[in-house]
Amino acid sequence: TVGKKAVAKLDSMGKVSQKIFEDIEERGYYEMAVEIKNYLVKEVMEGRIGKVTLIYPWPKDYTVIKPRAIKLLPCEDLLPKQKQNVETFKRVIEESDSVDMMGYLADLWLSAKIFEIFFDTNLAAASAQTQKLDSSLDKMKKERDITKLKWRKARRGDIDKSLREVFSAKMMAKK
Repeated sequence: TVGKKAVAKLDSMGKVSQKIFEDIEERGYYEMAVEIKNYLVKEVMEGRIGKVTLIYPWPKDYTVIKPRAIKLLPCEDLLPKQKQNVETFKRVIEESDSVDMMGYLADLWLSAKIFEIFFDTNLAAASAQTQKLDSSLDKMKKERDITKLKWRKARRGDIDKSLREVFSAKMMAKK
């Protein structure tokens, strides 16, 4: 589980987090992405986890934030593309073992995907703050307009009262 809010949400649902990753901003996005990737790969390789799905707030734009679920492991998105490319190459000079290269590329892809999700989440937070500020600004504008109307009404009332007093005083002076 990544973040304090996610832990609180799972606790409210009665679920227990196996591992908690917190303080992402202080530790850095890349370092945390690598740490999470290492943990996930270790757990999958040891057979404690079968699939890894991440659910996070995805900012479509500054006004729309949607929950998005992405399957990280097994990375089925990459496997069909990989099978297509393997058959096209017949003579390849390999400097390293192909299993090691695939492992390195998979690690790199996984770290990059987690890093990308951190930035999407950060953008979603900025989007939510923007929405809150926009709604606060609209509320303040409405309150300002109401205050202006009340002030104008009070000013007109004072002017009317002053005119009545002056008129009454003149009427009394004529009698």
